[in-house]
Amino acid sequence: MEAAVTCGQEGLEWSAVLRCEYVPGGESTVEVLEPASIAGIKAVLSDSDWRIEYEDACLNAGPLSSEEISPAACLPRLMSALRDGWLLEENQEDWNETPCLRLTVDQSGLQDGKIVSTLWLRQEDGTPLRGEIAVDGEMILTADFTSFVFYDTINPEQ
Repeated sequence: MEAAVTCGQEGLEWSAVLRCEYVPGGESTVEVLEPASIAGIKAVLSDSDWRIEYEDACLNAGPLSSEEISPAACLPRLMSALRDGWLLEENQEDWNETPCLRLTVDQSGLQDGKIVSTLWLRQEDGTPLRGEIAVDGEMILTADFTSFVFYDTINPEQ
């Protein structure tokens, strides 16, 4: 998937275009596509830690705390919320004139923080159009998806 990700917290404003290969229960990779000044930097995330990679260099970035959600973790976090979150709301709603299914899910954090993700999924094919992550009622990250592909999960020769 690819998305424009924005962090709007005061003093921490940041935006980038990211490409993510999400692997449930495994290592997900997020690559910066824009801005050009940091393009090519990759974050590799698992359930417990993450590392930064650029060309041949690798830096272990330490534990990934649920309440200290990095913009690099936004896309995998939204996909994880769809898979494992507790459904709070479900309704039909248009986003920018596109008919969507709007889902709000809770994935409360390990540090007792309330983490709520909201996703708008296109009604025509179920792909995400927009995602938002809020911690303790404050919107911290948004993602506007520009492309999304489901991987085949069934071998056609079976």
